Amino acid sequence: MGEINTDLIEMFKGPGPNPIKEVQREHHISTLLQNIKGSTIILAALEGIEIDDLQWLFGDTVDHLERELQANPKHTAK
Repeated sequence: MGEINTDLIEMFKGPGPNPIKEVQREHHISTLLQNIKGSTIILAALEGIEIDDLQWLFGDTVDHLERELQANPKHTAK
């Protein structure tokens, strides 16, 4: 976990914008969004939700995550 923190800090350290860091940052963002989408689709399959209801599930998932954040803000801050 320490390596991840170091890598993330390195992306934002240093003077001025760094094109390599920006590309890495954009790649990480893209990967995370793909992972979130994939995980939500897998959740839909496990819950037996049909493809026509995926949009609903994404919204419901956001609502669920917001409730968890509000219920445990200290954990989130950590």
